Amino acid sequence: MAKQQLVKSIKSAHKKLEQAKNKDFWLRLFSFGFLNNKNEIHNAQIIYKSCVQQSDTYNSLIEKNELIDKQLNDLKDFDGSRISSINIPTQNVLNKEDYGEDWISIRNNVLERDNFECQEFNAYCSDTLHVHHIIPLSKGGTNAIDNLITLCEYHHSLKHPHMRK
Repeated sequence: MAKQQLVKSIKSAHKKLEQAKNKDFWLRLFSFGFLNNKNEIHNAQIIYKSCVQQSDTYNSLIEKNELIDKQLNDLKDFDGSRISSINIPTQNVLNKEDYGEDWISIRNNVLERDNFECQEFNAYCSDTLHVHHIIPLSKGGTNAIDNLITLCEYHHSLKHPHMRK
């Protein structure tokens, strides 16, 4: 959609520039060179260049986005890694299968329930948010909402020594 709008604005700006140049030709011709519309041409050129520059910026952002998407897709293929809708934790986790197919939905529900804030008592945290199993899956815990809590990376690492940097 944005690409189509950019193409449309470039075409429109180019058409206005050509019209201004055409008008300038006829003005100078019929006024024996006494009249012109240099300002109109100049303004049309500025608008046209701006449209082209915005298009170049847009294309550059699309290329960067595609590169990031490829890197994320490569990352998710590693065992023990996960891609979250909010962050990409750097530590390994249990196998993807242990979390179940609906993990992303459950995780998002927990984050929303906890207002996207670390739930550690009196904590003001700006770290990456994690969803912590109060009773770990490895010890019989489940993905039930009441067994999950939002913690920042720091407070989560205090619960799991293997996560400490």
